[in-house]
Amino acid sequence: MAIDNTTIGVIITNASFDKSQLSKIAGMAHDGYARSIRPVHTSADGDSIYAVSVGSLQADQDLCGIVAAEVMSEAIKRAVLSAQSAYELVSAKDIVVSNN
Repeated sequence: MAIDNTTIGVIITNASFDKSQLSKIAGMAHDGYARSIRPVHTSADGDSIYAVSVGSLQADQDLCGIVAAEVMSEAIKRAVLSAQSAYELVSAKDIVVSNN
């Protein structure tokens, strides 16, 4: 099996979370990968998500993780739909769908 693909993401929040809370939020954000990537988390993947706290707002860790998963899923969809064809591979936006 070739190891040609990986997905790396970052969740940045302006809420104040410690290292263990950020680890949990990053773990919850992996649900966004599972919603948008097939297959995901195989032994050949290097998929990873990092979470960073850059603020001092108080927020609920679980709610932040839930939103992080939704945002990650949407970001992946947008990236796929905005990518350009390259290396003789056709991008999603260059595929013409016919009703015939």
